[in-house]
Amino acid sequence: MKRSFLVGLLLAACGGTTAPAPPPKPPAPPAPALPRPDPEAWRNERPEPGAVVDHPFPEIATKKLGNGLTLYVVGRHAGVVSLSVVAKGGAGTVPAGKSGLSALTVRMMTEGTKKHGALALAEAVEAMGTTLQEDASRDSVRLAMTVLREDLERGLGLLAEVVSEPAFSPTEFSRVQKEWLDDLEGERQSPGRLSSLVGLRLLLGTTLGAPVNGSRKDVAALGTKDLVDYHRRTFVPESMALVISGDVTLDAATPIAEKLFGHLRGKAERSEKEPAPPAPEAKQVVHLLDRPGAVQSALFVAQPFPKRGEPGEETRELLNALFGGIFTSRLNMNLREEHAYTYGARSLDIATRQWGAFGLMTSVRTDVTAKALSEAMKELRAAKDPAAGRPITDAEVALARVDLTQHLGASLAHTGEVAARVEDLFTRELPVDYYRRYPTLLDASDARMVATEAQRLTPEAARIVVVGDESAIRKDLEALGFQIVTVPSELAD
Repeated sequence: MKRSFLVGLLLAACGGTTAPAPPPKPPAPPAPALPRPDPEAWRNERPEPGAVVDHPFPEIATKKLGNGLTLYVVGRHAGVVSLSVVAKGGAGTVPAGKSGLSALTVRMMTEGTKKHGALALAEAVEAMGTTLQEDASRDSVRLAMTVLREDLERGLGLLAEVVSEPAFSPTEFSRVQKEWLDDLEGERQSPGRLSSLVGLRLLLGTTLGAPVNGSRKDVAALGTKDLVDYHRRTFVPESMALVISGDVTLDAATPIAEKLFGHLRGKAERSEKEPAPPAPEAKQVVHLLDRPGAVQSALFVAQPFPKRGEPGEETRELLNALFGGIFTSRLNMNLREEHAYTYGARSLDIATRQWGAFGLMTSVRTDVTAKALSEAMKELRAAKDPAAGRPITDAEVALARVDLTQHLGASLAHTGEVAARVEDLFTRELPVDYYRRYPTLLDASDARMVATEAQRLTPEAARIVVVGDESAIRKDLEALGFQIVTVPSELAD
């Protein structure tokens, strides 16, 4: 009793009974962090073409020498001078069964003259700190070097010697011919190269469509007499141009050119191979070259197109650029960016003096060969037919125009590239102010004009070549309606 009283007294002294304290509230969750702005968000948008910067092509001075050789001089403020000799001819003028003759001839011209053997010529070139370059195309052959301004006459003298007095030594030819054949053998290990070799022969025939560097069979049968004959009929004044690009004037260059090249004589012999009309191709035919075990397939599609010099050439260049000539082209954005079938795909607008072709080429994973070919053909049909839902737009043409114009501007950075452009004027028989007017010619072509040129596309009758593993791709190609034809081995030489 006494204990209860004391407990009550204590509770009374403490103010009576109290409720237990509530548990502490949990801390409020932190506010969600605001997303930080992406500092590189601009990467999500395709850049628009920038303003076209005016890079006018330099003025070209020209003169005919007494023997008919054309001299071009492009004055440039530069410490070096680029020199080149170009002759009309090239692979388009070699006889049937002698493919590779033009390219092998100019190569052998750099392997010694009647005054300088192969080693002595190499030493003379190296003494000027330069290299002697040679090249052949379907329309021309060329020799070139770049020297210091003070070595102008010395360099021209050596170039004139190479042009007029090649030795064509049988000993040097035997060595070069073996090296050449080894290179051709190496080329034929590339599926992409094989696809174009086969495709052009199917399109043009085995003579006109033969490769510039030749077939192994033809090159093996060539002899020094063939080279001597080709040189005699090709390197004649009226078919040749001497191009000088650098800190030189026409007045200063003319007497030097007359002294070193004025003795050349000879008349041009026209022997260009006339192209036969291509046989019509059956629809949806794939010419298949089997490469067992290949992890990729090389695709090549080509059709006839206008030859060089036919009206609308600049418009066709725009068509090629927007279709497959630049990274953001229709073909590349489809096969690479949208479907990831390939690392890259491109189109080809080949225009020579005798013939023209439009085509496309790429290498794709073996398992998507049929799908990639189907998409490529779909792009060709869409470019040709506005009703397919993708008419050519002004924006596409503008992007292509900027690329072509700026590419011309970039070529002005080196005297050698300027010289190469001037050589092109000679072989194409264009006026000297063509490249000064080139941007204006491109500006004159709009989307409507490009679409008109696209009407020339004939995907339904194009030559289609596939180089790949037949066992892995044949069924898929047949399932899409393609008829398969095996490529004869001689077309791949």
